[in-house]
Amino acid sequence: MIFYFSATGNSKAVAEKLMDVFGGFTYKIDDELRQKNFEQEVPREEKVFFVFPIYFFSMPTVVEEFISKADFKYANSDERPELCVITTSGGSAGGADHLISKMFKGKNVDYKGMYNVKSVENYILLYKVPLPEAQTLKLREADKQVEDIIQNIKFNYRVPYKSGPFMGIASALTNKIYKATNKTEKFTVDTDKCIKCGLCQFHCPISAIKMEGGRPVWVKDRCVHCLACIHRCPAQAIEYGNKTKSNGRYVNPILK
Repeated sequence: MIFYFSATGNSKAVAEKLMDVFGGFTYKIDDELRQKNFEQEVPREEKVFFVFPIYFFSMPTVVEEFISKADFKYANSDERPELCVITTSGGSAGGADHLISKMFKGKNVDYKGMYNVKSVENYILLYKVPLPEAQTLKLREADKQVEDIIQNIKFNYRVPYKSGPFMGIASALTNKIYKATNKTEKFTVDTDKCIKCGLCQFHCPISAIKMEGGRPVWVKDRCVHCLACIHRCPAQAIEYGNKTKSNGRYVNPILK
């Protein structure tokens, strides 16, 4: 069983590679959360994987909420399912491993640790999207990292990602900053560019966007800040204040 959250496709690409090797099916975390599928029965011979991006050295709120509510068990067995986390990031994962380990503590799982894949940076509130040539190179490097991680998992989860205690403290602080700043009030729509396709509403993982009069309106004060609405707008009509206007857009080739 592979649970994933992916706004731009980097984590989805990793999830599908895991499925190719370990079998099972992929499940979108935001769909599972929306449908309240919290009681997860794991097929007897399968591992459980979580795949998601790093936000502010921590995890997206939608992922945190699902993990906090979900339970996992094998059918007709008291054994705990093996569970492993693979994250994706444009840079460092910080001390996310500490926060993730804490989330699974007390759950009915045999938590094996976390691995991180460095992929194409796309948090355009702070950074520019790399040029196409650099994206291609980064994705090739990411594929190689995934191959190495798969081999490590096969050999009893060797060499997981581990950060020092200071990074764990830093991630706890940046997680609070993320939750305090993931507001929707600065999202804007260029009505001259908007083609009224509704894809922003479709891709929003927490239904924070509604189409009113053919235009997107943010109906919640806060969101995940995954920026799927910006990256996946075919007309590039959505911005977040002035922060995203010159930083480009990105979608992993798996979504094209």
